[in-house]
Amino acid sequence: MNYQDTLDHLHTQLQEHGKVALERFARKVITALETQVRDEEVAQELTIEQPHYRRLRLLVREQDWNERRIGAELDSLDQVAAALGDDYPADNVAPRNLAFASALDYWRSLQTDTSAATATAIAALYLDNADDEATPSAPVDATWSSHPQIAPAVAQLEAWIAATK
Repeated sequence: MNYQDTLDHLHTQLQEHGKVALERFARKVITALETQVRDEEVAQELTIEQPHYRRLRLLVREQDWNERRIGAELDSLDQVAAALGDDYPADNVAPRNLAFASALDYWRSLQTDTSAATATAIAALYLDNADDEATPSAPVDATWSSHPQIAPAVAQLEAWIAATK
C-alpha cells in the first residue's frame, strides 16, 4: 500500500474503537514518538524552547497525562513561535521533535473531540518518522508499506490498534 492507502487502512480499523480505546492507542503512539526524540536534537532547538520539550518528554515518560500540564508546555512552544513571527526558524525544528509535539497537540484535541481521524493523524506522525528514516530509499508507490524500514512501523501500529480494542 502507498502512504495514503496505509493511513486509510489504519483509519478504518480505528473507526471501530470507542473513546477509551482511541485514547489508549494515542498514548501508546505518543510514548513511542517520545522514545524517537533525540537529546541532541532537543539541544539544537531554540534555547527558550528546550525546557518545554524536556518537560513534555518527562511527562510522557512518567505517563503523566495531565491535560493542563501538557497543554501549558505546548502553549509555551506556540507562544515562542508567535512571538518570533516570521523570524521563527521553523525549517530548523527537528522532524522528530515536531512529530512529538504535534502528536501531543492532537492528543489534546482528543480530550474534547475523540475521533478516529485525530487518532489516525497521530499514527501518521509515527509513519512519517519511519518514512524519514527510510528516505531516500522508500518508494512512493504501492510498495511503500512493505519497505523494510516502514513495514515494522505499520505492523506496530496495527498491533497497538488490536491491543487497544
